[in-house]
Amino acid sequence: MLTEREQLQASLEQRHKMEAVGQLAGGVAHDFNNMLMAIRSTLDLLHAREGLESGVKEELDIISSAARRASQLTKQLLSFSRHQPTPLALCQTNDVVSELVPMLERLIGANIQIESKLDPSLHSVKVDRASFEQVLVNLAINARDAMPEGGTLRIETRNAVLDEVAVRRGAPSMGDYVTLEISDTGHGMSPEVLAHVFEPFFTTKASGGGTGLGLTTVYAFAKNCGGYVELSSEVGKGSTVRVCLPKAVEKKNGLALRFASAPRAIGGKAVLVVDDDAIVRQTIRRTLERAGHSVLMAEGAPEALELVARHGSAIGVIILDVLMPVMTGPELGRRFADLQVSAKVLFISGFAPENLPLDAGPSAEFLQKPFSSSDLLQRVRRLLHA
Repeated sequence: MLTEREQLQASLEQRHKMEAVGQLAGGVAHDFNNMLMAIRSTLDLLHAREGLESGVKEELDIISSAARRASQLTKQLLSFSRHQPTPLALCQTNDVVSELVPMLERLIGANIQIESKLDPSLHSVKVDRASFEQVLVNLAINARDAMPEGGTLRIETRNAVLDEVAVRRGAPSMGDYVTLEISDTGHGMSPEVLAHVFEPFFTTKASGGGTGLGLTTVYAFAKNCGGYVELSSEVGKGSTVRVCLPKAVEKKNGLALRFASAPRAIGGKAVLVVDDDAIVRQTIRRTLERAGHSVLMAEGAPEALELVARHGSAIGVIILDVLMPVMTGPELGRRFADLQVSAKVLFISGFAPENLPLDAGPSAEFLQKPFSSSDLLQRVRRLLHA
């Protein structure tokens, strides 16, 4: 038996490893978002061409569908790395379970029985409901795969008060929590497998049988909601996953960015694109030029400042990547303001705005990569029209 000190040390090592993996996953997802943006924008341009054969259109649709699924993958990775927070709202866990159970019964098959025990006095939680539903589906699918010959899937909810012992096991803080517990009677997992189950892309399934992001998504969901996940399992005796979420406390959202849409007119001024990624610059340039805009491009702050000095009055919109070497997008935006540049600024990034150093006022504009050609054109036209 491990001593309490050894358990604490193992928990700390696991936390550090997950943080490192999360940083790596966030970096990979950010770079992949830039490539996805180029893929999706190029597909939009191809779709817009006249005279395409029906077979070509079908092939483009397949690529577009794959690109959309890849975008969802990067969102999962960014969520895991805590660079992609999701909007949270009050939710009743029992409602989520009750509404999903009929669908889960069809999903997991007739040879698996679902039992539920729901606490009627359960606290509310603050979550993204769509993500919460996906968590329950992921856990049910994992349980199904662990019981190929059939068995029992048990879903239980209850209130819990977490103490110092729970904090040492991984809880973020003491206090009132809601616990969603999913148990199966499947083949279970060895200690060696348990040590890796929350790592991205780790899977015990055969090639093509899973992405390895199911439990990673569960882990990221709980973290983003201020909770945590516990998993216990023993070979031949099944597994139990406990998702612990804090009791809901209302907080004000201080995000000041606007996400406006749908302009009606196009201005006659040029658009300056500032991004250190050449693929992103070229993708945006092709999209804007195809729509009739004049485009200037800069790799970073020095070149952008030089272009503004030469063409300042002719520039109507400046598209700024948020995270760039030498000088960030917001820093460069403040330089433009000091120079009294009248052009509107549109920030872009593969990360969500909540975790970016935007330091922006109520009129700031932001567009998250990977965005479609139509999203980009709508935003630019709106800014030019304004």
